[in-house]
Amino acid sequence: MFSSRPDASKISERNVEEMYRKRDIEGLIGFLKHRDSNIQQEAARFLGMMGDPRAAEPLIQVLKGENKIGQASAAVALEKIGAPAVEPLIQVLKDKDKNAQVWAEVVLRKIKDPRAVEALVQALRDEESVVRAGAVDALCEIGGLAVEPLIQALKDENGIVRLGAVAALGGIGDVRAVEALTQATIDEDVRVKIGALIALEKIRRKIAEKAGNSA
Repeated sequence: MFSSRPDASKISERNVEEMYRKRDIEGLIGFLKHRDSNIQQEAARFLGMMGDPRAAEPLIQVLKGENKIGQASAAVALEKIGAPAVEPLIQVLKDKDKNAQVWAEVVLRKIKDPRAVEALVQALRDEESVVRAGAVDALCEIGGLAVEPLIQALKDENGIVRLGAVAALGGIGDVRAVEALTQATIDEDVRVKIGALIALEKIRRKIAEKAGNSA
């Protein structure tokens, strides 16, 4: 029996588009492993357009790969899939692959799902600064729902975690954090002290800006 799918060695971007038109999700998932980065990129793009949750795990495998073009395409596709991709992405945050962790943070920052808050707060204690920075950015985008967990993180014994927490709280700019940030200005870690002062100033400016806009 002959297969209706083209020979993988002769696949073209036109063939990938045809699979998309036929809603052949399994075929598109298969081409995420294609040696041609353009084919891989197109497959990821179409899977994102379809938004099928079945594509989340295969796309995450691309995210863990070494092809930067493929990783970027997978990240965009996962963002479009949205909520169904959140739990698998949270698992990536626990991965030893730092590059994959950072890509997961990029996608979670875009999706803004509060389910990721706990894992992102945990990422604030990572040994790699790029992972910590990605966690801060993602928490800032999630916003208000991350405030209380971040306030709790200000009590962490690890100064790096406290530093990340003050940075994220400053980025969010929620007045609920003022009391905790004020306490952080007397932290034993000078970096946390400075970070808390900067965060409070950001919140003050945000309040002033809102007052000016409402006047």
